Amino acid sequence: MTETGTIAHTARTHNAPNPLDAPPIASTGHTTEDFKAELDAQCPFTALGFSGQNYHLLNAAGELVSLTPSHLEKQSTQAALVHGDISWFKTRFPPRDHRQDFDRLEALNWIMMECSIKGYFDPAQHKLRKTGIWRVGSGEDSRLLAHLGSHIYFEGREMDPGFQKEGAFYLISNAIPRMSEPKDAASVGDCKEILDVVNTWTFKDGARGPNLWLGWMMAAQYGGAPEWRVHMMAGAENGAGKSTLAQLLEGLLGGLGQFINEATEAGIRQSAAGRSGAIIYDEVEGKEEGGSVARIVELIRRMSGGAGAVTLRGSAGGKSSTFVVLGVAYLTAILPPMLEPQDRSRFVEIHLGPLIKGEEGMANEEKVNRMLARTDKLSPRLRRRAFDNWDRFNDSIAAYRASFAKLEIRARDALRFATVLAGRDVALYDDMLDGDYYDEEATLYKPLIDQTLSDGSDGEGIQCLNQILMMPLSMLRINNTLSLGEMIAMALNGDELHAKSLSRMGIRVIPEYEQSDIPPGMLVANSHPRLEEIFSGTKWAHKQWQQALRYIDGAHALGRVKKFAGTPARSTYIPLNCLPEPQKSDNSTVP
Repeated sequence: MTETGTIAHTARTHNAPNPLDAPPIASTGHTTEDFKAELDAQCPFTALGFSGQNYHLLNAAGELVSLTPSHLEKQSTQAALVHGDISWFKTRFPPRDHRQDFDRLEALNWIMMECSIKGYFDPAQHKLRKTGIWRVGSGEDSRLLAHLGSHIYFEGREMDPGFQKEGAFYLISNAIPRMSEPKDAASVGDCKEILDVVNTWTFKDGARGPNLWLGWMMAAQYGGAPEWRVHMMAGAENGAGKSTLAQLLEGLLGGLGQFINEATEAGIRQSAAGRSGAIIYDEVEGKEEGGSVARIVELIRRMSGGAGAVTLRGSAGGKSSTFVVLGVAYLTAILPPMLEPQDRSRFVEIHLGPLIKGEEGMANEEKVNRMLARTDKLSPRLRRRAFDNWDRFNDSIAAYRASFAKLEIRARDALRFATVLAGRDVALYDDMLDGDYYDEEATLYKPLIDQTLSDGSDGEGIQCLNQILMMPLSMLRINNTLSLGEMIAMALNGDELHAKSLSRMGIRVIPEYEQSDIPPGMLVANSHPRLEEIFSGTKWAHKQWQQALRYIDGAHALGRVKKFAGTPARSTYIPLNCLPEPQKSDNSTVP
C-alpha cells in the first residue's frame, strides 16, 4: 500500500472521483504499513474498477457486484462482499471504538481507492464468463478451461470462481457435475455402448446417422471451445422418438446442455449469454409465424465462429448491455425451418424415421431407459474423455479436412463434417488412425455433403420467387385449392380471369402472344397488401422481395409505372424462363 497522496494522484489520472473527498483514513496505530500490504494481498474480494458512480468488484464467491458509495458505506453491504465472514475487515480496519466491529468508513475509502487505481471498468465491454468449456489461447497452443459453476479446472489445477485469464473473468454460476478423475474417464467401450443404444432409432441416413449423432454429442462436450462450431438439425416423422433422443443428449452432456421446447430469440440470447455449452431445442417447427424461428436460426448461425453471437442492446436510460452467446445448438422438428445457404454450412442434418414396433421395439425401449438412468454417472466421464483428448480432436479435424480437400469439397463444408467426425473418433478410438482411414471416411460421407449442397443450391432470387409460386390460395383465405404458381401457368396460357385475379394481388402476367413493349414474363409490384401477406413471416416481407427478385438472372426493376387492376405501381420484371409452363384451365376454379 503506497501513501495516500500517491493513490489519490493515480485515481485522478483515471478521471475517478477523488478518494480524498471521502472521510479521511484514521491513523489507528494498530498496524504497520507492511502488515497492511500483507492484509491487502489477502483480501477475499477483488476490486475491478469504476464507471460513473459505480464501483465494480468480484465478491468472495466470484460474483460480479456493482455498488454506489452510498451502498458501499453500509456495514451490511461490506459484510455481504465476504458472505458474512468479517474477520478480514476486523483485522484490516480496526474499529475506532468498542461499538464498531470494524471501521466501515475507512473500509469504504480503501475500496473506492482500490477501484480507482484499477481504472475505468465497463461490465458490458468485458468478458464475463459462466459455466462451460472455454478455449484459452489459439491454434496449436490452445488449452481448455472447464468452468463448472462452483469450481474451475485449468492446467491440472482446481480453482475457485473469480479466476482471471487473458482478460476474461470466470464468475460463479449454477454448479454442474464435476469431471471425473482422468483414470475414470469414459472408455471406448462406454462410447460403443452409447452408439449401440442410438442405433435403436431408425435413421434414414443409414449407419452414418448414428455415427454423426455420436460425433456431434462428443464435439458438443467442448461447448464453444472449437474455433468453428457445428450445429445439428434432426428432422423426424411422427413417432420417431426425437424428443427421447434429445433427452438422451441432454443427459450425456450433463449440465452443459440447456433443454428447451419453446423460446424466443431474446429468451435464448439472455439465458445462454456468458455460457459455453449446448442449446437443445426440441420441436422448433418451421411453420411458426412472425419470423421467430428465423431469428433463432440467425442467432445460432452467429454462434458458429469467432467470438460467437455478440449482440449489443441499448436501454431508455442510455445504458448498453452486451450479450455474448457461444456454443452449439441441436434442433429437432417434424417440419424443420428452411436453412439458408449460409446456415447449411453450419449445420449437419440427420433424419429419423418411425421407431421399430413389436417385441423388438419394446426391447429397444428398455435399452434406452437403462442408458437414460446411467447418464448422471456417465456424463462426467464423457466430459473427462473429451477434455483430455482436445489435441487429438483438433488433429483429427485437420486430417479430415485434408481428405475432404482431395475430393474438392468446399472448405466450410469440409470443416463442419470434419468437426463431427473428429468427435466420433474421440469417442470410438484412443489414438489417431493410420493408413487411408480418413480418405475412406471422407468418401463415405461426401454424398451427404453433396445432398445438402443440392438442397440449398437455389439462389436468393429463386427462393423468393418460389415463395410466390408455391403459395396455396387457401393460405390467403381464398376458398380455392390452386397455388399461385398454377394460376400463373393458366394465365400464361391465356386465361384472362386468372390474369385479372393475379393483377388484384400485385402480379401481372405477360403471355408470349400478347403485344407488349415488355418481353413475355411477369411483373411483381414493389408494394402491395397481398404481396405482404404472401411474404409475411419471411425475410422478404416489408417490401424486401423487390431486391431479392432482382437477383434472378434476367430480372430487373422496370423503369416505368404499370397498372395492376387499375392501380399504377412500380414493379420488378421476371423473365419467362423462370415461370411455370403455360397450362390449360376450364375457368371453374377462378377465385
